Amino acid sequence: MAITWAVLYFMFKFNIFNGAQWHKLAHAQLHGFAGFVFGILILSALPLYIATTTLIIRTKKPLVTIPVPKIPLPKWPTKTTSPAPTQCDTPDKDKITEEKTTPDQESQAETTSELPPELPPELHGAFIRARNHISLIQINTPQDTSGTTDNIPDTNDTLPLPSDFDIEIDSIPGMEDTTSFNVPVFTDINFDQENTDTTPTKTHSDYDNTDLIKYLKKKNIEHNIHDEIVTTSTHAIITHSDNNFWVIDNENWFANGQTRPALQKTITEFATKHNLTPVIYLAAQNIMDIDIHSAKWKSNGIIIITSPDEL
Repeated sequence: MAITWAVLYFMFKFNIFNGAQWHKLAHAQLHGFAGFVFGILILSALPLYIATTTLIIRTKKPLVTIPVPKIPLPKWPTKTTSPAPTQCDTPDKDKITEEKTTPDQESQAETTSELPPELPPELHGAFIRARNHISLIQINTPQDTSGTTDNIPDTNDTLPLPSDFDIEIDSIPGMEDTTSFNVPVFTDINFDQENTDTTPTKTHSDYDNTDLIKYLKKKNIEHNIHDEIVTTSTHAIITHSDNNFWVIDNENWFANGQTRPALQKTITEFATKHNLTPVIYLAAQNIMDIDIHSAKWKSNGIIIITSPDEL
């Protein structure tokens, strides 16, 4: 309100605390840019006043706080008077029962009060047990008069470790018969040796060339079979007819529990060696990214067919 009064008074010579000017303003007409600015200031003064008043009431703090420096004052000693002794009244039975505490409660209260402040609550019990266990440890070790310390028992361990773990099961009462359970046996592990006890991965060796051979016989085309590759006078053909889903790379093809050498590599090497044109017969097209691989094979000079009629 002070800022609004100052702006209106010094810019427009209008005093918001003068009733006569408000009466004159109620019957006046504002014109031009100065009148527009004056009207905006008058209209915005009321919402600003309501908003600031509401903010002060809610926060219970002024809008502007002026920090006041604190001057430290010396503390003068004051005389303390000891309280006058009072007569001891006879204690009631109820008070006696309330003041009585067991030794366990007193020790627990003492240990709780001695806990570190930064210790989490879930570790209080473990901390107290550890502290009680430390108090039970004997600090003084027995001295051997013979001058050697080999036979001195370690009293700091509540459960001393045995010298070895070669325990005879038959010597334990009730454990004479070991046929009913298997005793675990520790074996040495050598990471420098290869593990020979591994199950080899199943390799794929069944290729169905029935349709391809039937077509060649129908066309009276001479052909030979070299393992999985069917050869003619001009072409070397390898067949993929497995219905499993295959994931391939440049060296091997992989399926569920199966591997096989990469067909594109096998047929290319064979065809180059025998001066033939490599052909891959995709009787099954269940290969990941088959379109991408087919385009790559074709760019390397391999013919891709999906039916023997395409020969």
